Amino acid sequence: MKILLALLLLIPSLSWGLTFNNETHFYSDSDWNIEFIPAGQHTNKNPKYVTFHYENDDKFIRITHIPGDMTGATKSDFKNGRERSEIRTPVDNGLIRNSEYSLSLKVRFKTFVKGKIYFMQVHNNDKGSCPKQKVPIKIKLIDGMNTIYISPRNANPYYADAKGLIKVNKWNKVRMDFTTYKQGKINFYLNDVHIAKDIPMTVEHECARMKIKIGVYKELSQDKHNKNEKNIIDYDDIILKKNK
Repeated sequence: MKILLALLLLIPSLSWGLTFNNETHFYSDSDWNIEFIPAGQHTNKNPKYVTFHYENDDKFIRITHIPGDMTGATKSDFKNGRERSEIRTPVDNGLIRNSEYSLSLKVRFKTFVKGKIYFMQVHNNDKGSCPKQKVPIKIKLIDGMNTIYISPRNANPYYADAKGLIKVNKWNKVRMDFTTYKQGKINFYLNDVHIAKDIPMTVEHECARMKIKIGVYKELSQDKHNKNEKNIIDYDDIILKKNK
């Protein structure tokens, strides 16, 4: 027993989503400045849809969503025909209200997106006495990868023209500047092209505790193609800056 414990102490801690003593490790990388955990921890603390890979000695994270996989689902997803394979920032590292942020990352769609998938969000933590509110920002890829649908859920959605900007199996640079004011705005950049400017957004309640989410989220009622579509998305260089 003593030998086993000694060997365990020699094993370096990994931030690759491994479980020890039923605890979830953070997903992180040397070129990120934020950490993530699985979004559906009540189902699986370390889901198989999260994997890390290397390319030219650079580590990146991969989210693989297989049709019908409910590993990352919330309780309401089972009732409402939704599937998701996501990771999120921890509650303790929530975004600060009445602030301005810039989120930048690289994203690579390994598979062509026929249907409609959300691939990044600014979400809410609706806990305790804070009233339930709509999700501040959802970013969805639609129209054969030619349009990015920006959904600031308390304002009108915006359809950003991305025709010719996204290539399958190629890294794409994404930057989203957004605010956490009661009435604020979103600016979205794709491969250095400013495709959405000053899109109104709102955060209803002062008690809102917001988080960043990445990965695949599908609402099957919106698109029949989603039921049979396998999606693989790579993410890297994830940087969140608080500008004000």
